[in-house]
Amino acid sequence: MFPGWRRCGGLDWRQGHGPDPMVIPRTSRALCAIVAPAIVLGWSTAARAGVAPDAPYVPGQVVVRFDGRTTSGVRAADVGGLNARVSQRLPVPGAELLGLAPGQSVRSAVSRLEGTPGVRWAEPNYVMSADQVPPGSGFSQLWGFQNLGQVVLGSAGTAGVDIGAPSAWDVTTGSSSVLVGVVDTGTQADHPDLAANVRGGLARDFVSSPLSNNPIGEATVDENGHGTHVAGTIGAVGENGVVGVNWRVGLVPIRALGATGFGTSVQVAEAFAYAGQRGLPVANASLSAPRVFISQVLEDAIAESPQTLFVVAAGNNSQNDDDPAQAAYPCAFPEANILCVAAIDSTGVLGRFSNYGAHTVGLAAPGVNVYSTVATPEIEFDDSFTQPLAGRWTTGGENDNWGIYNDPTLGQPVLASSQDGSAYLPNTDSYAKLTAPIDLAGKSGCTLSVSSQLDSAGSEAALTFERSTDGVSWLPIVTQTPTTGFSRNPDLQADGQPSVWLRVRFTTAAAVTPHTGAEVSNLHVNCVQAGADNYGYKTGTSMATPMVAGAAALLLARNPTLSTAQLRSALLTTARPMPSLQGKTISGGMLDLPAALAAVAPASSPGPSPPASAAPTPAVYPPDRPPASPPSVAVTAAPSSFFAIRGGRSRRPGEITLGIDVPGPGALDVLGTHSAPGSAALGRLWPGGKRIEWGRLHASVSRRGRVRITLRPNRLGKRLLRRARRLGRGLRVRVWITYLPTGGHPRSRSLTVRVVPSRRKRR
Repeated sequence: MFPGWRRCGGLDWRQGHGPDPMVIPRTSRALCAIVAPAIVLGWSTAARAGVAPDAPYVPGQVVVRFDGRTTSGVRAADVGGLNARVSQRLPVPGAELLGLAPGQSVRSAVSRLEGTPGVRWAEPNYVMSADQVPPGSGFSQLWGFQNLGQVVLGSAGTAGVDIGAPSAWDVTTGSSSVLVGVVDTGTQADHPDLAANVRGGLARDFVSSPLSNNPIGEATVDENGHGTHVAGTIGAVGENGVVGVNWRVGLVPIRALGATGFGTSVQVAEAFAYAGQRGLPVANASLSAPRVFISQVLEDAIAESPQTLFVVAAGNNSQNDDDPAQAAYPCAFPEANILCVAAIDSTGVLGRFSNYGAHTVGLAAPGVNVYSTVATPEIEFDDSFTQPLAGRWTTGGENDNWGIYNDPTLGQPVLASSQDGSAYLPNTDSYAKLTAPIDLAGKSGCTLSVSSQLDSAGSEAALTFERSTDGVSWLPIVTQTPTTGFSRNPDLQADGQPSVWLRVRFTTAAAVTPHTGAEVSNLHVNCVQAGADNYGYKTGTSMATPMVAGAAALLLARNPTLSTAQLRSALLTTARPMPSLQGKTISGGMLDLPAALAAVAPASSPGPSPPASAAPTPAVYPPDRPPASPPSVAVTAAPSSFFAIRGGRSRRPGEITLGIDVPGPGALDVLGTHSAPGSAALGRLWPGGKRIEWGRLHASVSRRGRVRITLRPNRLGKRLLRRARRLGRGLRVRVWITYLPTGGHPRSRSLTVRVVPSRRKRR
């Protein structure tokens, strides 16, 4: 595609070289994917800088934001002085993710950067988590929508403690034109109760997509289940199983948390920035970092997206978010486009787990025993180690002592590195591996579910779970070094592979102290069951948050011209007062959906599209407002086994013609406009958060898969292009092309080009 330069009359288009500005290179993404078995965070006295004591963060990574006046040369010198590299340029202007040299201290790097002129702030890449508590099981009763005093999971409710959904649905049941970002673990897009409302072509994966060069990645599957449950509360289809607050809505899956339910502050910030850049009016974020760290990149991403209302969870630590020593973020950030939600139970009492805050938490919503859609796992392999290992597992390596051990503490058999309970030896490198492979052909969303514990002194021993697709070369899935027990659900990174072996490896240092080593129990491989219509209960502020995000979307369905401030005010000022919430939330009450709708006047005429908000260069995400009907640009199959962009010819000024290869019938969506011809705005982010349009991209698609893209700069755009030419560089523009196969999941590819004006020949 576009080798070198292509002359386009008055404009030059140049293929972007080097790392894509929105894609983390493979090595740094591997670091970003690190997860923690538990969150233990402490308080930092620094208001917006430094490293919070005991806060978990990704080793070897630092997030820094430079002042806008700092030149690229000075930035490069500052980074080079740390012996670091720029792993990723973040969507927050001036912010970068740095990769440190092996063994370099994150704390010392942050300290050095904070003292460097031209640096606004520096911080670690913190770890964040989804906000839910362990679920129960029971029968399907949506007490949060209509509470008649029914018994749910053994708990009788109080009639009337609900959001009043049936009365609200007499006014509106939602609109497919209203888009809501679901920043979470992904969404099972083929769930029958969600499929009609999910906008898969707009989905983005900020956890694994850089590894696959696919921006959608695994956002439309859910290896954890948390995001699917949240999405169902916002918008499960009406009259089709469980209903959501909205029967019709545009759900945009934005994956920022991995299969474990954990993610990094950079991944969440990228997701928030994407929601703002796409012009999504509402983004649900059922996540937090409990017991405080203050991530500046996260706050800046919210501040740079003033037209998006971020509905966030208060946290599940029974603590006061007004207290800096206890606060959870992003709930406690002061930005006006944040609405934080606590959880109440079916009797109207604040959930025993729920955080609160008279100045930080806006209102409460039902968050205990909430019934919604869930991703359905298929168990592909399981072993509870109740039978001898012979024929199933093979052991070996240095100082091998693997076998079945009846742990008296657990009261069950386990796979142990010391089958007789003896102390491990120095320089141990032993393993237990599956004798026969697992067949995952045609499977997706596959994860390893396992419980284990490691008895060791500090880091002198390690337990690593590994996988192989040939039985010879092994790749680590996750490593445990602490001395505490834990359960994990990491991505197996082997979707679709016909042969997958698992290996449990135990290693020790040269000098050791008497300890017994590793124990493994309840090992399972689960994959997402496509098209399953399962439902389940979950509890947490994570479940209360989408009630309010769904309410915001319902208000926009009634009047799509509402501003972020008007939307937030309507939800807060109409909250129903509750005795248990007095002094606990800003409103002192819970969500009252009919009252909020009554406070919003309907639009006098059909409302406009959601705000067209383009991204700051160098990355451009053209906005759109998908209609309820499917894209109209049908394409036929080309002689190709994969979806690819080819060609790149120009016959007119500022125009490129591309060929698209697709493996079968379907439709093409160019620029996210779902139409042909379509157009999208290009914009620059200016100080103060204002975005100014500098041109438009126009696209047309033929049935044979020919795409014509034309750039038409306005007066500002022409000035920017002339300035870019003087500086010896162009403006980078990214074009998204999405292929929607008939009966399959959408797939996207992007093309990044650099545009500069041509030099006119002198006569």
